[in-house]
Amino acid sequence: MDKKKLYEIIESLGVEWDTTTGCCSFNKTPVITLWLFSTYRGLMESMRQMVGVKRLNLALQKEGRKSVEDARKIFAQYDTIEEGIQQYSKLLALAGWGILELISVDRKNKRIVFRHHNSAEGRYQKETGVCYGSGLLAGKVAGWGEIILDVPCWSDQTKFIAKGDQYDEFVVYPSDKTIENELHNLLQTDEATRADMAVAIQRLNNEIIFRKQTEQERDRFFNAINQTDESIVICDVKGDIVFVNPAFETITGYSSAEVMGKNPRILQSGEHDKEFYKKMWKTLLQKKTWKGEFINKKKDGTLFLEQVSISPATNEAGEIINYIAVKDNITEQRELEEQYRHAQKMETIGRLAGGVAHDYNNMLSVILGTAQMILMRDELSEKTIASLEQIQKAAQHSSEITNQLLAFSRKQVINPKVINVNHVVKDTIQMLGRLLLEGIEILFSPASNTKNIKIDPGQLHQIITNLCVNSGDALPEGGKLTLTIQNTAFAEDYCQGHTAFVPGNFVMLTISDNGTGIPQSILPHIFEPFFTTKEEGKGTGLGLASVYGAVKHNNGFINVESVQGQGTTFTLFFPVCEAKNDSLKRVKEDAEKTRSITLLLVENESMVREVTKKMLEVLGHKVLVAAGSKEALALFNQHKNELDLLLTDVVMPVMSGRQLQEKIERIRPDLPTLYMSGHTESVIENHGILKTGIHFLQKPFSLADLNQKIGEAIDQ
Repeated sequence: MDKKKLYEIIESLGVEWDTTTGCCSFNKTPVITLWLFSTYRGLMESMRQMVGVKRLNLALQKEGRKSVEDARKIFAQYDTIEEGIQQYSKLLALAGWGILELISVDRKNKRIVFRHHNSAEGRYQKETGVCYGSGLLAGKVAGWGEIILDVPCWSDQTKFIAKGDQYDEFVVYPSDKTIENELHNLLQTDEATRADMAVAIQRLNNEIIFRKQTEQERDRFFNAINQTDESIVICDVKGDIVFVNPAFETITGYSSAEVMGKNPRILQSGEHDKEFYKKMWKTLLQKKTWKGEFINKKKDGTLFLEQVSISPATNEAGEIINYIAVKDNITEQRELEEQYRHAQKMETIGRLAGGVAHDYNNMLSVILGTAQMILMRDELSEKTIASLEQIQKAAQHSSEITNQLLAFSRKQVINPKVINVNHVVKDTIQMLGRLLLEGIEILFSPASNTKNIKIDPGQLHQIITNLCVNSGDALPEGGKLTLTIQNTAFAEDYCQGHTAFVPGNFVMLTISDNGTGIPQSILPHIFEPFFTTKEEGKGTGLGLASVYGAVKHNNGFINVESVQGQGTTFTLFFPVCEAKNDSLKRVKEDAEKTRSITLLLVENESMVREVTKKMLEVLGHKVLVAAGSKEALALFNQHKNELDLLLTDVVMPVMSGRQLQEKIERIRPDLPTLYMSGHTESVIENHGILKTGIHFLQKPFSLADLNQKIGEAIDQ
């Protein structure tokens, strides 16, 4: 084929070479553009065959020099040109050029050395077995050399990845060589005329097909990465971020632009020591996958827990070129696990409490009953009275501790009654004076016509106490604690726009303080079990959780509003109960006693049996005593027509108190029964004692408790 024909074919393909500028183009598109938007395979080889190895290299050098003026502007922003080159090299790395290093600058001998690691261009040439050099970078570093040395420079490539070297190396030095002169000399050889145009065209077509397939595979890959819930981070060999997926942005709060080029240490929370990271990097540098957990920090300062797998990625030479991290946010999962562990711990405490409650309450019954009976004697010295009152208070306090322990484990006996909230709040306020600081002023504003609600009075007392104690903690220097009661109602149309409310009539109890307030960031979590902001050992995280549970258990609801530095307001709503108010009147020891009756006392614990017998006698009753069900049945058969009441323990050997009552009921269906027990609610409930209409007395009990319950049982 003659030269004229070959040039005609080249011209018809749109391949042009500007001998003035040294630029090679294909269909008006510069070779550099084709190079940047190709995958190296096929296309560059085709161009090499069309224009020749050396001419292609010169064309790439010409394109490389075009960025020198942009580089000069960037370098001017830094204290030294060397620092500017270092920063500009990072931009090249992010663009996929690999790592370019300025090795040395010898201003005296006017000699500069650059090295280029992980060159994709060099790896491609090595793969194809054709080396035409890294022309673009040769042009760039020659232009940078002119900026540093302030004289025209040329760049020789002295090491080639394509030839098996570990890196591409360029030596820059002053020279009067120009692209134009080198091109002119090269054209004399007419190397391009020996190109096989048919092969070039076929390879170009193959490259287009290959590119389309590669782009489809790439799109599928990136779609998968972008849609996964796991955070994916890719770093370069220095550990700087070069890619993050959308999940990373969602979890951390950082955008991709904010973290690009930065080290992942921006996420560090300070929860891990240097040894932790040292062990991690030791594993990675051994080209092994590291797996573990990070406590990291989001952009807003929130800590979160990640389960992480980091793998080093290597090239064909076995060199690490990237680090790929796949991270799963397990914060919520770990919180649930922690709550489960706490729940198991509290269940264990509950079982322990339930196991000892019976014996403990029996002993407290003996202590409390004995102290009260001695106090009723005449001619006691003031010192003796004071000591007995201390014993009585200690027993009552111990009983409260047991009930609180059972309350946390939800094993306490709940006995709902129709009550007026005003009365319970007044009683609670009297006790609060001993729990709160002296500088806290308690204000109470009851409603004059407060409607009744149905709730266990002790449970309501506990709700109010917990909230008031929390308010007291928010008033370390004193302040005001205000309790207000009102009747209110919610219409159905109002509730449609306020999902937290339900229609109906309610009694509203408001507890507010002017204390430190609750931060808005933790306000949504205050009712979560085991959530606490108090120091370790000063809070269980169960106080507000138990309040929330108790309110919900009674078909009510609770709202909270707080402003830091101004105070907090808890508002509780309990549904109105139209039934009449149950009697909460307590009988005092010096008041008129219930009419004298004859009763059968059945108790298998000897000390409790003796104390209870004496308490009944103090109240003026005639008592028949049995240590068990067998003895009780024998006494009943002897005195069945004399008895006015059966007072029996619930859990006893051989026969339970309920089984004993059923046998007696067959003969005396009119004989009322009063059950007593120190066991937990679950145990008592299994015996059917907590059903409506059944009278029950929780141990330990006082003379007043005993007298009141007897009156309720025989007056039914």
